[in-house]
Amino acid sequence: MRTTRTRRALMIGLAGTVVMAAGGCLSRWLGTSEPRVAETGTFLGPPIDLGATDEFHVVTMRAPNPGWEIEFDRAQKTAGPTLLLMTVRRPDPTLIFPQRVVNKTMATTVPATDPAEVYARIVDHGARTSDEAYTRVLLGTGPE
Repeated sequence: MRTTRTRRALMIGLAGTVVMAAGGCLSRWLGTSEPRVAETGTFLGPPIDLGATDEFHVVTMRAPNPGWEIEFDRAQKTAGPTLLLMTVRRPDPTLIFPQRVVNKTMATTVPATDPAEVYARIVDHGARTSDEAYTRVLLGTGPE
């Protein structure tokens, strides 16, 4: 009887360890680890502006063609303004897009009454994860 309980406890402990290790590997593979925010430098992608609806902050990117995408990754609370962490995806290189400026808008979960700053990173189309650090966006500036 005691041997059965000991084996069962050992198997449960071993299964828990395997699940925790796999979860750590999976979160690293999926890119769910803590984001890196660069202390210096500025975002060198398409121009981005910060606006608001009645309730939430809204980020708008002026993309040079319709292939560019913008995603809201998360809001990171700081002692100062909330950091809005955005991922900008390059166009699919296998497709041809018309060269015309397109506004891409993304709502956030941060209330419009809270002060916020936009930080962004650029990743390739279809990339699952990125170790690229988020850099501060100088609102309304950038190459067209």
